[in-house]
Amino acid sequence: MDRIAFSVNGTACSVGSEVDSDKTLVDYIRRELNLTGTKVMCREAGCGACVVAVTAPDPLTGQLKTFSANSAKIWSAFRSSPGAGHGEDKARRMVSVESLLTKEI
Repeated sequence: MDRIAFSVNGTACSVGSEVDSDKTLVDYIRRELNLTGTKVMCREAGCGACVVAVTAPDPLTGQLKTFSANSAKIWSAFRSSPGAGHGEDKARRMVSVESLLTKEI
């Protein structure tokens, strides 16, 4: 896996080959960041328990867009964004439920 830089609730994160390729974003959020508000249920992105808000460049326009995403399947949103690895990594942001308790998105 190429190095992926992003932020979670305003905290800078960077992951690469030290993260197993089969580890999902929800696993990373819960185990590495100790943010347990994002839940794991079906592990297939079908039930919505693992939904987070993601802000990333739109692949067609390059403009920042915020969308909901199932963190059981989301690493690809960070990998495939335009500019990945070219200085736009700061544009990829994720907000979990814990952030909603303390501030606006």
